[in-house]
Amino acid sequence: MDEYNKPDLSHVISQSQRADDLTRQSAGEFAEQFNLRLFPHTWVTDIDADAHVVKSQDKQWQYDKLVLATGASAFVPPKWRPDQDALELCRQHGREIARQWALAPLPETTVKAVAQEEACACAAAAAADLGPSMQCSVCQWIYDPAKGEPLQDVAPGTPWSEVPDNFLCPECSLGKDVFDVLATEAK
Repeated sequence: MDEYNKPDLSHVISQSQRADDLTRQSAGEFAEQFNLRLFPHTWVTDIDADAHVVKSQDKQWQYDKLVLATGASAFVPPKWRPDQDALELCRQHGREIARQWALAPLPETTVKAVAQEEACACAAAAAADLGPSMQCSVCQWIYDPAKGEPLQDVAPGTPWSEVPDNFLCPECSLGKDVFDVLATEAK
């Protein structure tokens, strides 16, 4: 027996398929195969779980096991708030992806500009005075103390320790706790 398969369902959108493209058997065939009774397009007005009775406007049915197919209309709450447990799982996943990306070998490149190395050394010395750059572990956005974040009134030259606690990542809108020190490549 085929079971629900989320990747197949996701292809309906990603591959511009219709729901009919994933239908493997009709409702009637399904009901016959599993010895079920279906009542499509029936508005349920009451369910008495103690008496095992389902009621509609003009009928009622006894049941042993009850499955209600509520249709494809999703419930959207009036104001969405993130689930803190889910956010933490997302952060952990983002950190793991960032670690894998950071540990991946880089392609070989050659740099011939000596002047550029001197400029980098000067920039590194200036950045060291302001403290390290910080990277969002979820979206990889980088806070550079030399640039600040003018959209949140964080002036250029503000070290991370002085950035307000209510600071939010401009890309993913998560707080300071998802930021890690930006790793610099050893020379």
